[in-house]
Amino acid sequence: MKYQDLTLDQIRHAIPFIVANAKAAARADALDLAAMLQDKAESMWDELVRRIRAEDPHTTEADIRYFEGIQLF
Repeated sequence: MKYQDLTLDQIRHAIPFIVANAKAAARADALDLAAMLQDKAESMWDELVRRIRAEDPHTTEADIRYFEGIQLF
């Protein structure tokens, strides 16, 4: 999926929201929905990492995970 129209801040705010919905879906036994939402969150995370690394190629994904503080599930 493409996220060109989203800003970095929009992606940063969307990921935790999507993860929270994935967890709620999993608690409600809507496992297909939970998996789809988790895939979307991971895809957005990949885009966030790609954009940050495009600006600073020396930044690792671990650095980004630490400084962004985003949990993926």
